[in-house]
Amino acid sequence: MTITEEIVIPKSGVNKQEFEASLERISDQVRWMDQELALQVDNAIWNGFQNQENEISDAKAFVKNVRVK
Repeated sequence: MTITEEIVIPKSGVNKQEFEASLERISDQVRWMDQELALQVDNAIWNGFQNQENEISDAKAFVKNVRVK
């Protein structure tokens, strides 16, 4: 069952084992989504850091080159 599927509850109630299994699947899906989001955020931060490091390095090289002239 995916998150978007509709849950049908019979009038007699819900089987406890089925409910626990469904809840565990949802929990696993949320945990996976959290891990994926954390990886994407980490990658975005790392890429931004690397870009800034490259810009700093380029600026230092430019300043060093200007001083020589």
